Amino acid sequence: MLGMAELPGESNDSTAIKATKCSVLSFTGSMLAFMDNTEYFNDFLDGYLHLGAWFTGRLVYRPVDQLSFAVGVHLRKAFGDERFLSEARPVFRASYRAGRFRFTIGEIESSNRHGLPDLFLNEQWTVRHGLEEGLQLLYKGEAVHQDCWAVYDSLNTPGYREHLMLGNATFIKRGPLTFMALAYVDHYGGQEFAPEGDPVRENVVGGLGVRFVHDREGIPHTLGAEEIGVLSLTSNDREKYDHQQGGGSYTRLWITAAGFQTSLMVFKGSQFIAWKGNPLYRARDIYYYIETRKRIDFSPAAWLEFGLRLDF
Repeated sequence: MLGMAELPGESNDSTAIKATKCSVLSFTGSMLAFMDNTEYFNDFLDGYLHLGAWFTGRLVYRPVDQLSFAVGVHLRKAFGDERFLSEARPVFRASYRAGRFRFTIGEIESSNRHGLPDLFLNEQWTVRHGLEEGLQLLYKGEAVHQDCWAVYDSLNTPGYREHLMLGNATFIKRGPLTFMALAYVDHYGGQEFAPEGDPVRENVVGGLGVRFVHDREGIPHTLGAEEIGVLSLTSNDREKYDHQQGGGSYTRLWITAAGFQTSLMVFKGSQFIAWKGNPLYRARDIYYYIETRKRIDFSPAAWLEFGLRLDF
């Protein structure tokens, strides 16, 4: 169950309420409350319960319409955690807009996980992390959506392994069809402070796909299908160039009726590995799930989403 609210201001989230043009100084806030209960019976993952909330508040300064700067704080509380806050970190962003283009330094827009499926980026990312920091070039057009980003999760220090992620998500819409080109590079480097037993390594994942959506009158009122062919290349020891290749086929069908979206996903892979994705896609056998979910929009700034998913 997810609930989100946006306070007025210029937010990095695509669902935000924008500040008026005369606003030089404004405030924006995002809040997400969540309950995610998952029970697994397999060799990949253990069951877990995530219950909590996070809040991100930003003070925004916009000297001109195209340029804005924001500073703030991101707070996360996992209910049951004895600490007052489970996470508290500063937030910074500088953003330049030109028409449909946006270039961002600092906190980037990632509330929808860049449009990546659970196969590439685990849906639990929204609950566990909630924000990314780095560089982003974003174009939002009616026919083309282009998102390129670089996220630097951790510095190369004696206590941490350098962690860098580069990503691309391209969506081109032609009538009821949307063509997709998706890719990312997940790199753990930093030879200078390499921890014992933690080698330099990387994971490259790419996919090409097509999505079909048909809106109609009556019940069901939406029919959808998508097919994505994926490849992966993983190295666990860069010095020895020991790479493992994998691939697979991702198929999803869905219908929407009475506000509920019901989906069937089938994935058949061979040694496919996506470190950021759901580990269940690494299964040797066919992996599939049946899911139903519903979203209720109370206003442009607040919504509630709930659902049930069965994995096999």
